Amino acid sequence: MIRCTLHLTHLEPFKEWLTQRGVAFRPGKGDWQVLQVETPKHGWQVIFRRADMPEHYSINAKLLPLVQSFIDSRK
Repeated sequence: MIRCTLHLTHLEPFKEWLTQRGVAFRPGKGDWQVLQVETPKHGWQVIFRRADMPEHYSINAKLLPLVQSFIDSRK
């Protein structure tokens, strides 16, 4: 898991970015999952909410390239 990668305020823009690129996503399951994103090689990967990091979400490592592309596109 990669911590402090996606700021809370960037979740909705990230969803819009995913939609523009045709990447499937769905709501998370349970109390800690915020969003599930489908990746071609690894299937559904999760963005998590953590109680000890209230300003950022954590992500599965296999989702990092996609999130990093989103972050880079905002620069």
